[in-house]
Amino acid sequence: MDVSLRIPDASGTTVLAVPTWVPGAYGFMKYGRDVFDVRARCGTREAQVRRTGWSGFEVEANGDLRLTWSAGAWDPAWGELAGFVDADQGVILATRWLHLPGDSRPCDVVYELPEGWALHHPGGAEEVESWRFRYASFAKMLDTPVVAGRFDRIGREAGAATLEFVFLDTAAGFDTEADRLADAFARVSTEAAAVFGGFPFDRYSFVCSFDRTAHWGLEHAHATMLGLGQEAFVDATAFARAVRVAAHEIFHVWNGCRLKDRALLSPDLRAGSFPDGLWLTEGFTRWYEFVLCARAGVLTPAQVLSNVVNYHRGLRALPAFAHTSARDSSLATFLNHNRYPGAGNATLDYYDLGMLVAFDLDATLRLAGSSLDLEMRAFFEAHAADGFTSESAIRFFAARHPECAEMLRREVETAGSLSAMALLGRLGFVPRIEQRKRLGIVLAEKAVQTVADVHADGPAARAGVAPGDEIVRVDGHPFGLKALKWLVERGRPMRLELARGDRKVEAEVVPEPRPDVAGLRFEGGPDDIARIEAWFGAPSGLKTGEDVPLDHHENFHGVQTLV
Repeated sequence: MDVSLRIPDASGTTVLAVPTWVPGAYGFMKYGRDVFDVRARCGTREAQVRRTGWSGFEVEANGDLRLTWSAGAWDPAWGELAGFVDADQGVILATRWLHLPGDSRPCDVVYELPEGWALHHPGGAEEVESWRFRYASFAKMLDTPVVAGRFDRIGREAGAATLEFVFLDTAAGFDTEADRLADAFARVSTEAAAVFGGFPFDRYSFVCSFDRTAHWGLEHAHATMLGLGQEAFVDATAFARAVRVAAHEIFHVWNGCRLKDRALLSPDLRAGSFPDGLWLTEGFTRWYEFVLCARAGVLTPAQVLSNVVNYHRGLRALPAFAHTSARDSSLATFLNHNRYPGAGNATLDYYDLGMLVAFDLDATLRLAGSSLDLEMRAFFEAHAADGFTSESAIRFFAARHPECAEMLRREVETAGSLSAMALLGRLGFVPRIEQRKRLGIVLAEKAVQTVADVHADGPAARAGVAPGDEIVRVDGHPFGLKALKWLVERGRPMRLELARGDRKVEAEVVPEPRPDVAGLRFEGGPDDIARIEAWFGAPSGLKTGEDVPLDHHENFHGVQTLV
Protein backbone atom coordinates (compact mmCIF):
# COMPACT_ATOMS: atom_id res chain seq x y z
CA MET A 1 0.00 0.00 0.00
CA ASP A 2 1.08 3.55 -0.69
CA VAL A 3 -0.33 6.00 1.84
CA SER A 4 -0.29 9.79 2.05
CA LEU A 5 -1.31 11.84 5.07
CA ARG A 6 -2.01 15.56 5.39
CA ILE A 7 -1.95 17.36 8.74
CA PRO A 8 -2.96 20.97 7.99
CA ASP A 9 -1.95 22.52 11.32
CA ALA A 10 1.35 20.91 12.36
CA SER A 11 3.30 22.85 14.96
CA GLY A 12 6.76 22.06 16.28
CA THR A 13 7.68 18.44 16.86
CA THR A 14 4.97 16.20 15.43
CA VAL A 15 5.09 12.61 16.68
CA LEU A 16 3.32 9.94 14.66
CA ALA A 17 3.03 6.24 15.35
CA VAL A 18 1.78 2.95 14.00
CA PRO A 19 -0.48 1.09 16.49
CA THR A 20 1.29 -1.59 18.51
CA TRP A 21 -1.93 -3.54 19.14
CA VAL A 22 -5.61 -3.45 18.31
CA PRO A 23 -8.50 -3.83 20.77
CA GLY A 24 -9.88 -7.35 20.61
CA ALA A 25 -6.42 -8.83 19.92
CA TYR A 26 -4.44 -8.28 23.09
CA GLY A 27 -0.84 -8.76 22.05
CA PHE A 28 1.83 -6.21 21.23
CA MET A 29 2.67 -6.55 17.56
CA LYS A 30 5.34 -5.17 15.25
CA TYR A 31 3.02 -3.55 12.74
CA GLY A 32 5.62 -0.80 12.31
CA ARG A 33 7.98 -3.30 10.70
CA ASP A 34 5.98 -3.08 7.45
CA VAL A 35 6.24 0.72 7.12
CA PHE A 36 9.08 2.05 4.96
CA ASP A 37 10.17 5.01 2.83
CA VAL A 38 8.57 7.59 5.13
CA ARG A 39 8.94 11.09 3.66
CA ALA A 40 7.60 14.48 4.73
CA ARG A 41 7.12 17.95 3.24
CA CYS A 42 6.04 21.11 5.01
CA GLY A 43 4.76 23.55 2.46
CA THR A 44 7.31 23.45 -0.37
CA ARG A 45 10.29 22.18 1.62
CA GLU A 46 11.27 18.65 2.57
CA ALA A 47 11.18 17.91 6.30
CA GLN A 48 13.44 15.42 8.05
CA VAL A 49 11.75 12.32 9.46
CA ARG A 50 13.35 10.59 12.46
CA ARG A 51 12.39 7.20 13.87
CA THR A 52 11.37 7.15 17.54
CA GLY A 53 10.74 3.90 19.39
CA TRP A 54 9.73 0.73 17.63
CA SER A 55 6.54 2.09 16.08
CA GLY A 56 6.93 5.86 15.73
CA PHE A 57 8.40 8.73 13.74
CA GLU A 58 8.79 12.43 14.45
CA VAL A 59 9.17 15.45 12.22
CA GLU A 60 9.69 19.18 12.82
CA ALA A 61 7.11 21.21 10.95
CA ASN A 62 4.95 24.31 11.20
CA GLY A 63 2.02 24.58 8.88
CA ASP A 64 0.73 22.23 6.24
CA LEU A 65 2.54 18.89 6.77
CA ARG A 66 2.29 16.07 4.24
CA LEU A 67 3.76 12.60 4.73
CA THR A 68 3.97 9.66 2.38
CA TRP A 69 5.03 6.07 3.03
CA SER A 70 4.66 2.56 1.74
CA ALA A 71 3.61 -0.48 3.72
CA GLY A 72 4.03 -4.14 3.02
CA ALA A 73 0.55 -5.60 3.26
CA TRP A 74 0.84 -9.34 2.89
CA ASP A 75 1.08 -11.60 5.91
CA PRO A 76 -1.82 -14.06 6.22
CA ALA A 77 -1.18 -14.57 9.94
CA TRP A 78 -1.92 -10.88 10.49
CA GLY A 79 -4.84 -10.73 8.07
CA GLU A 80 -7.59 -10.07 10.58
CA LEU A 81 -5.45 -7.57 12.51
CA ALA A 82 -3.79 -5.56 9.76
CA GLY A 83 -5.63 -6.49 6.58
CA PHE A 84 -3.94 -7.54 3.35
CA VAL A 85 -3.57 -6.59 -0.29
CA ASP A 86 -2.86 -9.02 -3.11
CA ALA A 87 -3.18 -8.97 -6.87
CA ASP A 88 -6.95 -8.83 -7.11
CA GLN A 89 -8.42 -7.96 -3.72
CA GLY A 90 -7.66 -6.57 -0.31
CA VAL A 91 -9.01 -5.84 3.13
CA ILE A 92 -7.77 -2.39 4.10
CA LEU A 93 -7.27 -1.59 7.77
CA ALA A 94 -5.48 1.34 9.37
CA THR A 95 -3.15 -0.83 11.43
CA ARG A 96 -0.19 -0.02 9.18
CA TRP A 97 -1.02 3.68 9.03
CA LEU A 98 0.73 6.46 10.91
CA HIS A 99 -1.51 8.55 13.13
CA LEU A 100 -1.26 11.21 15.83
CA PRO A 101 -1.50 9.35 19.16
CA GLY A 102 -4.19 10.82 21.36
CA ASP A 103 -5.68 12.95 18.59
CA SER A 104 -9.44 12.40 18.48
CA ARG A 105 -10.28 14.71 15.57
CA PRO A 106 -12.27 13.48 12.57
CA CYS A 107 -10.28 12.39 9.51
CA ASP A 108 -11.10 11.88 5.86
CA VAL A 109 -9.79 9.02 3.76
CA VAL A 110 -9.82 8.73 -0.01
CA TYR A 111 -9.36 5.16 -1.28
CA GLU A 112 -7.52 5.03 -4.61
CA LEU A 113 -7.94 1.58 -6.13
CA PRO A 114 -6.70 -0.13 -9.31
CA GLU A 115 -8.95 0.11 -12.33
CA GLY A 116 -11.80 -2.37 -12.22
CA TRP A 117 -11.72 -2.88 -8.45
CA ALA A 118 -14.95 -2.62 -6.47
CA LEU A 119 -15.23 -1.19 -2.94
CA HIS A 120 -17.32 -2.40 -0.01
CA HIS A 121 -17.34 -0.09 2.99
CA PRO A 122 -19.13 -1.17 6.19
CA GLY A 123 -21.31 1.24 8.10
CA GLY A 124 -19.91 3.61 10.68
CA ALA A 125 -18.48 6.32 8.42
CA GLU A 126 -19.94 9.12 6.31
CA GLU A 127 -19.42 8.81 2.56
CA VAL A 128 -18.58 12.38 1.63
CA GLU A 129 -18.22 11.55 -2.06
CA SER A 130 -17.40 8.50 -4.13
CA TRP A 131 -14.68 6.50 -2.31
CA ARG A 132 -14.10 9.36 0.18
CA PHE A 133 -15.15 8.63 3.75
CA ARG A 134 -15.15 10.69 6.93
CA TYR A 135 -14.38 8.94 10.22
CA ALA A 136 -15.10 10.40 13.64
CA SER A 137 -11.51 9.62 14.70
CA PHE A 138 -8.51 7.45 13.87
CA ALA A 139 -9.82 4.92 16.41
CA LYS A 140 -13.04 4.61 14.40
CA MET A 141 -11.05 4.18 11.19
CA LEU A 142 -8.93 1.48 12.86
CA ASP A 143 -12.22 -0.27 13.68
CA THR A 144 -13.35 -0.46 10.04
CA PRO A 145 -12.26 -3.20 7.58
CA VAL A 146 -12.77 -1.93 4.03
CA VAL A 147 -12.99 -4.56 1.27
CA ALA A 148 -11.65 -3.80 -2.19
CA GLY A 149 -11.20 -5.65 -5.46
CA ARG A 150 -12.91 -8.94 -6.26
CA PHE A 151 -15.54 -10.38 -3.91
CA ASP A 152 -19.06 -11.81 -3.79
CA ARG A 153 -21.80 -10.17 -1.78
CA ILE A 154 -25.30 -11.06 -0.64
CA GLY A 155 -27.60 -9.36 1.85
CA ARG A 156 -30.35 -10.02 4.35
CA GLU A 157 -32.84 -7.71 6.01
CA ALA A 158 -33.14 -8.17 9.78
CA GLY A 159 -35.84 -5.83 11.02
CA ALA A 160 -34.67 -2.30 10.35
CA ALA A 161 -31.06 -3.38 9.77
CA THR A 162 -29.29 -4.72 6.70
CA LEU A 163 -26.80 -7.56 7.13
CA GLU A 164 -24.25 -7.81 4.32
CA PHE A 165 -22.18 -10.93 3.65
CA VAL A 166 -18.96 -10.27 1.77
CA PHE A 167 -17.16 -13.41 0.55
CA LEU A 168 -13.51 -12.94 -0.38
CA ASP A 169 -13.29 -16.47 -1.77
CA THR A 170 -15.41 -19.62 -2.01
CA ALA A 171 -15.39 -23.25 -0.94
CA ALA A 172 -17.03 -26.47 -2.08
CA GLY A 173 -20.79 -26.03 -1.90
CA PHE A 174 -20.71 -22.25 -2.05
CA ASP A 175 -23.05 -21.99 -5.05
CA THR A 176 -25.87 -23.89 -3.34
CA GLU A 177 -25.17 -23.33 0.37
CA ALA A 178 -24.08 -19.69 0.74
CA ASP A 179 -27.66 -18.57 1.21
CA ARG A 180 -28.20 -21.18 3.92
CA LEU A 181 -25.13 -19.89 5.76
CA ALA A 182 -26.31 -16.30 5.42
CA ASP A 183 -29.73 -17.32 6.76
CA ALA A 184 -28.12 -18.98 9.79
CA PHE A 185 -25.94 -15.92 10.43
CA ALA A 186 -29.06 -13.76 10.20
CA ARG A 187 -30.88 -15.98 12.72
CA VAL A 188 -28.17 -15.73 15.37
CA SER A 189 -27.92 -12.00 14.70
CA THR A 190 -31.65 -11.58 15.22
CA GLU A 191 -31.47 -13.61 18.44
CA ALA A 192 -28.66 -11.37 19.69
CA ALA A 193 -30.66 -8.25 18.86
CA ALA A 194 -33.60 -9.70 20.81
CA VAL A 195 -31.46 -9.77 23.97
CA PHE A 196 -30.72 -6.05 23.72
CA GLY A 197 -33.96 -4.83 22.16
CA GLY A 198 -32.78 -4.14 18.61
CA PHE A 199 -29.74 -3.50 16.46
CA PRO A 200 -27.60 -0.40 17.18
CA PHE A 201 -26.76 0.09 13.48
CA ASP A 202 -28.35 0.35 10.06
CA ARG A 203 -25.77 -1.84 8.25
CA TYR A 204 -23.39 -4.56 9.38
CA SER A 205 -20.90 -6.57 7.31
CA PHE A 206 -19.65 -10.14 7.73
CA VAL A 207 -16.37 -10.28 5.81
CA CYS A 208 -15.79 -14.00 5.23
CA SER A 209 -12.95 -16.16 3.96
CA PHE A 210 -12.77 -19.93 3.56
CA ASP A 211 -9.00 -19.99 3.05
CA ARG A 212 -7.16 -22.35 5.39
CA THR A 213 -4.76 -19.55 6.37
CA ALA A 214 -7.57 -17.22 7.46
CA HIS A 215 -7.72 -17.84 11.21
CA TRP A 216 -10.04 -14.90 11.68
CA GLY A 217 -12.60 -13.83 14.23
CA LEU A 218 -12.26 -10.20 15.26
CA GLU A 219 -15.05 -7.84 16.22
CA HIS A 220 -15.70 -4.34 14.90
CA ALA A 221 -18.57 -1.97 15.62
CA HIS A 222 -20.06 -2.33 12.13
CA ALA A 223 -18.33 -5.43 10.75
CA THR A 224 -16.38 -8.56 11.55
CA MET A 225 -13.79 -10.65 9.72
CA LEU A 226 -14.48 -14.40 9.86
CA GLY A 227 -12.37 -17.36 8.80
CA LEU A 228 -14.82 -20.21 8.19
CA GLY A 229 -12.69 -23.05 6.78
CA GLN A 230 -12.95 -25.09 3.59
CA GLU A 231 -15.56 -27.52 5.00
CA ALA A 232 -18.11 -24.98 6.19
CA PHE A 233 -20.68 -26.00 3.57
CA VAL A 234 -20.06 -29.74 3.37
CA ASP A 235 -19.67 -30.78 7.02
CA ALA A 236 -22.33 -30.26 9.70
CA THR A 237 -19.80 -29.72 12.49
CA ALA A 238 -17.86 -27.15 10.45
CA PHE A 239 -21.12 -25.40 9.50
CA ALA A 240 -22.13 -25.15 13.17
CA ARG A 241 -18.65 -23.88 14.04
CA ALA A 242 -18.98 -21.16 11.39
CA VAL A 243 -22.32 -20.04 12.80
CA ARG A 244 -20.86 -20.05 16.31
CA VAL A 245 -18.04 -17.69 15.38
CA ALA A 246 -20.60 -15.42 13.72
CA ALA A 247 -22.74 -15.53 16.87
CA HIS A 248 -19.74 -14.60 18.99
CA GLU A 249 -18.78 -11.64 16.85
CA ILE A 250 -22.32 -10.29 16.43
CA PHE A 251 -22.83 -10.37 20.21
CA HIS A 252 -19.70 -8.21 20.47
CA VAL A 253 -21.64 -5.51 18.60
CA TRP A 254 -23.12 -4.73 22.00
CA ASN A 255 -20.78 -6.38 24.52
CA GLY A 256 -17.33 -5.17 23.51
CA CYS A 257 -17.81 -2.64 20.72
CA ARG A 258 -20.32 -0.35 22.48
CA LEU A 259 -20.36 -1.63 26.06
CA LYS A 260 -16.66 -1.44 26.90
CA ASP A 261 -14.37 -2.03 29.79
CA ARG A 262 -13.56 1.49 30.96
CA ALA A 263 -9.86 1.03 30.17
CA LEU A 264 -10.80 0.60 26.49
CA LEU A 265 -12.94 3.71 26.07
CA SER A 266 -9.84 5.61 24.88
CA PRO A 267 -7.27 2.87 24.28
CA ASP A 268 -3.58 3.68 24.38
CA LEU A 269 -2.45 2.20 21.05
CA ARG A 270 1.25 2.55 21.90
CA ALA A 271 1.70 1.46 25.52
CA GLY A 272 -1.37 -0.75 25.81
CA SER A 273 -4.57 -0.57 27.85
CA PHE A 274 -5.15 -3.11 30.59
CA PRO A 275 -8.81 -3.92 31.26
CA ASP A 276 -9.91 -5.96 34.28
CA GLY A 277 -13.30 -6.95 32.85
CA LEU A 278 -12.48 -9.15 29.86
CA TRP A 279 -14.05 -12.06 31.73
CA LEU A 280 -17.32 -10.23 30.97
CA THR A 281 -16.48 -8.81 27.54
CA GLU A 282 -15.14 -12.06 26.11
CA GLY A 283 -16.41 -14.68 28.56
CA PHE A 284 -20.06 -13.62 28.53
CA THR A 285 -19.86 -13.34 24.74
CA ARG A 286 -18.51 -16.89 24.56
CA TRP A 287 -21.45 -18.08 26.67
CA TYR A 288 -23.89 -16.35 24.36
CA GLU A 289 -22.33 -17.84 21.23
CA PHE A 290 -23.62 -21.20 22.52
CA VAL A 291 -26.96 -19.81 23.71
CA LEU A 292 -27.67 -17.99 20.44
CA CYS A 293 -26.80 -21.08 18.39
CA ALA A 294 -29.22 -23.16 20.44
CA ARG A 295 -31.97 -20.58 19.96
CA ALA A 296 -31.23 -20.48 16.24
CA GLY A 297 -31.46 -24.28 15.95
CA VAL A 298 -27.77 -24.85 15.21
CA LEU A 299 -26.87 -26.54 18.51
CA THR A 300 -29.01 -28.54 20.92
CA PRO A 301 -29.42 -27.69 24.61
CA ALA A 302 -27.62 -30.95 25.40
CA GLN A 303 -24.62 -29.83 23.33
CA VAL A 304 -24.54 -26.52 25.17
CA LEU A 305 -24.57 -28.31 28.54
CA SER A 306 -21.88 -30.70 27.32
CA ASN A 307 -19.67 -27.70 26.63
CA VAL A 308 -20.37 -26.28 30.09
CA VAL A 309 -19.13 -29.51 31.67
CA ASN A 310 -16.11 -29.85 29.37
CA TYR A 311 -15.03 -26.23 29.74
CA HIS A 312 -15.24 -26.73 33.50
CA ARG A 313 -13.21 -29.94 33.28
CA GLY A 314 -10.59 -28.24 31.15
CA LEU A 315 -10.16 -25.33 33.55
CA ARG A 316 -10.04 -27.47 36.69
CA ALA A 317 -7.29 -29.59 35.14
CA LEU A 318 -4.99 -26.55 34.95
CA PRO A 319 -2.72 -25.77 37.92
CA ALA A 320 -3.48 -22.07 37.30
CA PHE A 321 -7.12 -22.67 38.24
CA ALA A 322 -6.09 -22.77 41.91
CA HIS A 323 -4.42 -19.35 41.91
CA THR A 324 -5.72 -17.23 39.00
CA SER A 325 -8.93 -15.23 39.31
CA ALA A 326 -11.10 -14.01 36.46
CA ARG A 327 -10.13 -10.42 37.19
CA ASP A 328 -6.41 -11.21 37.25
CA SER A 329 -6.67 -13.23 34.06
CA SER A 330 -8.22 -10.17 32.36
CA LEU A 331 -5.54 -7.80 33.59
CA ALA A 332 -2.81 -10.14 32.34
CA THR A 333 -4.23 -10.33 28.83
CA PHE A 334 -1.10 -9.05 27.08
CA LEU A 335 0.74 -11.97 28.71
CA ASN A 336 -1.80 -14.74 28.36
CA HIS A 337 -3.76 -14.06 25.18
CA ASN A 338 -1.82 -16.82 23.42
CA ARG A 339 -0.74 -20.19 24.78
CA TYR A 340 2.92 -20.80 25.50
CA PRO A 341 5.03 -23.35 27.43
CA GLY A 342 4.12 -22.89 31.08
CA ALA A 343 0.80 -21.15 30.36
CA GLY A 344 -1.19 -23.85 32.12
CA ASN A 345 0.67 -23.14 35.34
CA ALA A 346 0.50 -19.34 35.20
CA THR A 347 -2.63 -18.22 33.34
CA LEU A 348 -6.25 -19.01 32.56
CA ASP A 349 -8.15 -18.11 29.42
CA TYR A 350 -10.63 -15.41 30.44
CA TYR A 351 -12.87 -16.50 27.56
CA ASP A 352 -13.33 -19.93 29.15
CA LEU A 353 -13.42 -18.77 32.76
CA GLY A 354 -15.77 -15.89 31.94
CA MET A 355 -18.06 -18.24 30.02
CA LEU A 356 -18.58 -20.32 33.15
CA VAL A 357 -19.08 -17.22 35.29
CA ALA A 358 -21.81 -16.25 32.80
CA PHE A 359 -23.39 -19.71 33.00
CA ASP A 360 -23.34 -19.58 36.80
CA LEU A 361 -24.91 -16.12 36.83
CA ASP A 362 -27.49 -17.04 34.18
CA ALA A 363 -28.44 -20.25 36.01
CA THR A 364 -28.77 -18.44 39.35
CA LEU A 365 -30.94 -15.75 37.78
CA ARG A 366 -33.18 -18.28 36.05
CA LEU A 367 -33.62 -20.27 39.23
CA ALA A 368 -34.73 -16.97 40.80
CA GLY A 369 -37.20 -16.23 37.99
CA SER A 370 -35.07 -13.77 35.99
CA SER A 371 -32.42 -14.22 33.27
CA LEU A 372 -29.07 -12.96 32.10
CA ASP A 373 -30.86 -11.73 28.97
CA LEU A 374 -32.78 -9.16 31.01
CA GLU A 375 -29.77 -8.18 33.06
CA MET A 376 -27.41 -7.79 30.07
CA ARG A 377 -29.88 -5.41 28.42
CA ALA A 378 -30.13 -3.38 31.62
CA PHE A 379 -26.34 -3.43 32.09
CA PHE A 380 -25.85 -2.26 28.50
CA GLU A 381 -28.28 0.62 28.95
CA ALA A 382 -26.60 1.64 32.21
CA HIS A 383 -22.94 1.47 31.14
CA ALA A 384 -22.64 1.71 27.33
CA ALA A 385 -21.90 5.42 27.65
CA ASP A 386 -19.31 5.41 30.46
CA GLY A 387 -17.90 1.87 30.40
CA PHE A 388 -17.52 -0.51 33.31
CA THR A 389 -14.96 -2.13 35.58
CA SER A 390 -15.07 -5.49 37.32
CA GLU A 391 -16.16 -3.73 40.50
CA SER A 392 -18.94 -1.72 38.87
CA ALA A 393 -20.22 -4.82 37.06
CA ILE A 394 -20.33 -6.83 40.31
CA ARG A 395 -22.12 -3.99 42.09
CA PHE A 396 -24.65 -3.63 39.25
CA PHE A 397 -25.72 -7.28 39.21
CA ALA A 398 -25.59 -7.55 43.02
CA ALA A 399 -27.79 -4.51 43.52
CA ARG A 400 -30.49 -5.86 41.22
CA HIS A 401 -30.21 -9.45 42.46
CA PRO A 402 -28.77 -9.76 45.98
CA GLU A 403 -28.89 -13.56 45.66
CA CYS A 404 -26.08 -13.25 43.09
CA ALA A 405 -23.86 -10.86 45.06
CA GLU A 406 -21.67 -13.25 47.03
CA MET A 407 -21.35 -15.79 44.23
CA LEU A 408 -20.41 -13.29 41.53
CA ARG A 409 -17.82 -11.47 43.64
CA ARG A 410 -16.27 -14.76 44.72
CA GLU A 411 -16.10 -16.17 41.18
CA VAL A 412 -14.58 -12.99 39.72
CA GLU A 413 -12.10 -12.20 42.48
CA THR A 414 -11.19 -15.57 44.01
CA ALA A 415 -9.39 -18.35 42.16
CA GLY A 416 -10.91 -21.81 41.86
CA SER A 417 -14.40 -20.84 42.96
CA LEU A 418 -16.78 -21.66 40.11
CA SER A 419 -20.26 -22.94 41.01
CA ALA A 420 -21.10 -24.72 37.75
CA MET A 421 -21.33 -28.26 39.11
CA ALA A 422 -23.47 -27.20 42.08
CA LEU A 423 -25.79 -25.20 39.82
CA LEU A 424 -26.16 -28.10 37.40
CA GLY A 425 -27.31 -30.07 40.42
CA ARG A 426 -29.96 -27.44 41.20
CA LEU A 427 -31.10 -27.65 37.56
CA GLY A 428 -31.71 -31.40 37.89
CA PHE A 429 -28.38 -32.86 36.73
CA VAL A 430 -26.19 -35.29 38.64
CA PRO A 431 -22.51 -35.41 37.64
CA ARG A 432 -20.64 -38.70 37.99
CA ILE A 433 -17.19 -38.22 39.46
CA GLU A 434 -14.44 -40.76 38.86
CA GLN A 435 -10.77 -40.96 39.72
CA ARG A 436 -8.84 -40.57 36.47
CA LYS A 437 -5.13 -41.24 36.16
CA ARG A 438 -2.88 -38.53 34.71
CA LEU A 439 0.71 -37.64 33.92
CA GLY A 440 0.11 -33.90 33.71
CA ILE A 441 1.42 -33.30 30.18
CA VAL A 442 -0.23 -31.46 27.30
CA LEU A 443 0.61 -32.74 23.83
CA ALA A 444 0.96 -30.49 20.79
CA GLU A 445 -2.14 -30.30 18.61
CA LYS A 446 -0.44 -31.37 15.38
CA ALA A 447 2.76 -33.13 16.49
CA VAL A 448 1.34 -35.27 19.29
CA GLN A 449 4.75 -36.73 20.16
CA THR A 450 5.80 -33.27 21.31
CA VAL A 451 5.09 -32.05 24.84
CA ALA A 452 3.51 -28.60 24.52
CA ASP A 453 3.21 -27.99 28.26
CA VAL A 454 3.81 -29.68 31.59
CA HIS A 455 1.57 -29.10 34.59
CA ALA A 456 3.67 -28.15 37.59
CA ASP A 457 1.47 -30.10 40.03
CA GLY A 458 1.65 -33.39 38.09
CA PRO A 459 3.96 -36.41 38.22
CA ALA A 460 5.57 -35.67 34.84
CA ALA A 461 6.89 -32.33 36.11
CA ARG A 462 8.30 -33.99 39.22
CA ALA A 463 9.99 -36.58 36.99
CA GLY A 464 11.68 -33.85 34.95
CA VAL A 465 9.63 -33.82 31.73
CA ALA A 466 9.82 -30.38 30.08
CA PRO A 467 7.87 -28.47 27.42
CA GLY A 468 9.34 -29.11 23.99
CA ASP A 469 10.40 -32.67 24.78
CA GLU A 470 9.64 -35.21 22.09
CA ILE A 471 8.45 -38.57 23.43
CA VAL A 472 10.44 -41.15 21.48
CA ARG A 473 9.71 -44.38 23.35
CA VAL A 474 7.47 -45.53 26.20
CA ASP A 475 8.69 -48.54 28.20
CA GLY A 476 11.06 -49.31 25.36
CA HIS A 477 8.35 -49.25 22.66
CA PRO A 478 7.94 -46.57 19.96
CA PHE A 479 5.60 -43.78 21.01
CA GLY A 480 1.91 -44.22 20.26
CA LEU A 481 -0.79 -42.00 21.74
CA LYS A 482 -3.29 -44.82 22.27
CA ALA A 483 -0.67 -46.98 23.95
CA LEU A 484 0.40 -44.10 26.19
CA LYS A 485 -3.20 -43.42 27.25
CA TRP A 486 -3.76 -47.15 27.85
CA LEU A 487 -0.75 -47.33 30.15
CA VAL A 488 -1.76 -44.18 32.01
CA GLU A 489 -5.31 -45.45 32.62
CA ARG A 490 -3.89 -48.54 34.25
CA GLY A 491 -1.76 -46.44 36.55
CA ARG A 492 1.41 -48.39 36.01
CA PRO A 493 4.87 -46.76 36.29
CA MET A 494 6.42 -46.06 32.91
CA ARG A 495 9.76 -45.06 31.49
CA LEU A 496 9.72 -42.24 28.96
CA GLU A 497 12.61 -41.81 26.54
CA LEU A 498 12.68 -38.15 25.47
CA ALA A 499 14.53 -36.12 22.87
CA ARG A 500 15.33 -32.67 24.28
CA GLY A 501 17.00 -30.85 21.44
CA ASP A 502 20.14 -32.91 20.74
CA ARG A 503 20.06 -34.58 24.16
CA LYS A 504 18.43 -37.86 25.17
CA VAL A 505 16.60 -37.79 28.51
CA GLU A 506 14.83 -40.53 30.46
CA ALA A 507 12.06 -39.99 32.99
CA GLU A 508 10.38 -42.50 35.32
CA VAL A 509 6.77 -41.42 35.73
CA VAL A 510 4.03 -42.86 37.91
CA PRO A 511 0.49 -41.77 36.91
CA GLU A 512 -1.55 -40.36 39.78
CA PRO A 513 -5.33 -40.24 40.31
CA ARG A 514 -7.36 -37.06 40.09
CA PRO A 515 -11.16 -36.62 40.36
CA ASP A 516 -12.89 -35.78 37.10
CA VAL A 517 -16.43 -35.58 35.71
CA ALA A 518 -17.03 -38.79 33.80
CA GLY A 519 -20.75 -38.44 33.09
CA LEU A 520 -23.87 -36.34 33.56
CA ARG A 521 -27.29 -37.79 34.29
CA PHE A 522 -30.58 -35.89 34.26
CA GLU A 523 -32.73 -36.59 37.33
CA GLY A 524 -34.94 -33.51 37.13
CA GLY A 525 -38.64 -33.23 36.46
CA PRO A 526 -41.02 -31.36 34.15
CA ASP A 527 -40.29 -27.97 35.74
CA ASP A 528 -36.57 -28.41 35.13
CA ILE A 529 -37.18 -29.40 31.50
CA ALA A 530 -39.46 -26.39 30.98
CA ARG A 531 -36.79 -24.09 32.43
CA ILE A 532 -34.08 -25.49 30.14
CA GLU A 533 -36.29 -25.26 27.05
CA ALA A 534 -37.30 -21.66 27.81
CA TRP A 535 -33.64 -20.81 28.41
CA PHE A 536 -32.33 -22.21 25.13
CA GLY A 537 -35.45 -21.76 23.04
CA ALA A 538 -35.48 -25.35 21.78
CA PRO A 539 -36.72 -28.84 22.74
CA SER A 540 -34.28 -30.23 25.30
CA GLY A 541 -34.57 -33.95 24.55
CA LEU A 542 -33.99 -34.55 28.28
CA LYS A 543 -35.49 -37.63 29.92
CA THR A 544 -35.38 -38.34 33.62
CA GLY A 545 -32.84 -41.02 34.49
CA GLU A 546 -30.92 -40.78 31.21
CA ASP A 547 -27.36 -39.58 30.61
CA VAL A 548 -26.56 -36.37 28.78
CA PRO A 549 -23.78 -37.06 26.22
CA LEU A 550 -20.57 -35.19 27.01
CA ASP A 551 -19.04 -35.67 23.57
CA HIS A 552 -19.47 -32.07 22.37
CA HIS A 553 -16.54 -29.77 23.19
CA GLU A 554 -15.77 -26.87 20.86
CA ASN A 555 -13.22 -24.16 21.63
CA PHE A 556 -11.91 -21.71 19.03
CA HIS A 557 -8.68 -21.53 21.00
CA GLY A 558 -8.20 -25.28 20.59
CA VAL A 559 -9.06 -28.33 22.67
CA GLN A 560 -5.83 -29.59 24.17
CA THR A 561 -4.83 -33.22 24.63
CA LEU A 562 -4.08 -33.64 28.33
CA VAL A 563 -2.59 -36.98 29.36
